[in-house]
Amino acid sequence: MTKKRLLRLFASLFILLLACSKQQNVEVTTPTEVEEYVSGFTSGEISTTSEIGITLAQDISDESKTETELFVFSPSIEGSTEWVNERTVIFKPTKVLPNGTEFTVRFALGKVMEVPMEKTPFVFKFNTVAQNLEVQLSGIQPDEANPGTHKIEGTAVTADVADFEQIKKMVTAKHEGVELEIEWVSLGATRYQFEITGIERKSEMSRVLVDWNGKPIGANIKGRQEIDLPAIGMFELLATRVFRDDNPRIELTFSDPLDATQNLDGMVQLQNPMRLNFIISGNKIIINPRERRNSVETLLIDENIKSALGKRLGTTYQREVRFYQPKPQVALLGKGVIIPRSDNLYVPFKAVSLGAVDVRISRIFESNIGQYFQEQNLG
Repeated sequence: MTKKRLLRLFASLFILLLACSKQQNVEVTTPTEVEEYVSGFTSGEISTTSEIGITLAQDISDESKTETELFVFSPSIEGSTEWVNERTVIFKPTKVLPNGTEFTVRFALGKVMEVPMEKTPFVFKFNTVAQNLEVQLSGIQPDEANPGTHKIEGTAVTADVADFEQIKKMVTAKHEGVELEIEWVSLGATRYQFEITGIERKSEMSRVLVDWNGKPIGANIKGRQEIDLPAIGMFELLATRVFRDDNPRIELTFSDPLDATQNLDGMVQLQNPMRLNFIISGNKIIINPRERRNSVETLLIDENIKSALGKRLGTTYQREVRFYQPKPQVALLGKGVIIPRSDNLYVPFKAVSLGAVDVRISRIFESNIGQYFQEQNLG
């Protein structure tokens, strides 16, 4: 290879590296810089199934709408462009986007309207929701549909939508080494209910192991819960749960269905007296306090509580229950302030000690966007 060809090769490599470096360090356009041309765009955190869109500040001619290569993404996204009205153009990804990823978008503003050279391309960023998983089990109970067996019910909540077939792979259950069947039902885009069935009591106490792993849906979370199953003929208290939502209550789960005719006054009580209401449902006692307390209380469960077959509990239980509720709090998640167009719109937020949250949506007219960004604190 001659010296001249080597110099050309090094020059080409230098130009290529320089171009890549510039592409990676693209500066995001400040919205006020293009307020005359852009009135809205996708930003913040969006679902992996969302579209990416831009709303322009003026109507676009039909001739300009024939341009198709308007969006350039980094990392790249395959999809198609579609105009939904005279001002709004969206990009529809062909595949579901990866979770927890930041995308940089270069929109060729100069292809659809006349703008100064320094205004194009219009560069902005957005993030996809980082996938997460929460699993809750409601304890073991007799399975009325299959007499002689027990079941465990549970719920799984994801941060973002996921493939239902992959959802089914997240939870496994074993009883003394034998794998159990799990039936799934979708309750919505991110909420699922499952039922572990076919659990048979044995002559000795046994244990059910429930494991969950978010790997099939891209969530980095694992968990395990061990549930003891009393031997045949044993009547015991299995679990105590406290619910601190807008309907605070205590739920006691027993190994067998309860005698629904028994009077629980005095047999289930708090050491620091409080009037309680009781509901017997199958193998559960639901306790509703008649007043709110922010404290740790001792719950006493009397040995004379009876099963539906008349068997006494035989042991007095004491359980500490925490009624404390944190102060109400609400916070938006993500970095976005402008809501993207989407058929499945998500506004992620976290809430503590709140039964409901009021959401106010403000429309900013195109002519006021610049002033709005100058006067409002969007941090």
